Amino acid sequence: MNGTIEVYVQSFPNPGGKRQVSIAGGVQPRWRPDGKELFFLGLDGKLMAVTVSGNSPLALSPPKALFDTHVASLGAGIGTRAQYDVTPDGQRFVINTATEAAENGPINVIFNWPELLKR
Repeated sequence: MNGTIEVYVQSFPNPGGKRQVSIAGGVQPRWRPDGKELFFLGLDGKLMAVTVSGNSPLALSPPKALFDTHVASLGAGIGTRAQYDVTPDGQRFVINTATEAAENGPINVIFNWPELLKR
């Protein structure tokens, strides 16, 4: 243990040995719904992806940086709210970021927005 928060995987429901996924720290792991990729936030704020294949043994690719997320604070990732989520196909992400405009400007809430799309 090097004191850095890392991302690990472990079998379930019968736990086996855990395997480290991240290399230089990571928080907030999220599985792609089909289980073929694992995403996490690197401690530098980059969204990382690891390709997963096989069952036993599990094959993991080296982590690949996808893009910088500009998240405000990564925190420990434990007990904090998720700052991103991934679509079922693993191709798009929703990321909660803070900008100067958001910190100083008004918040606009649009109710019943699906009806506006029909117009």
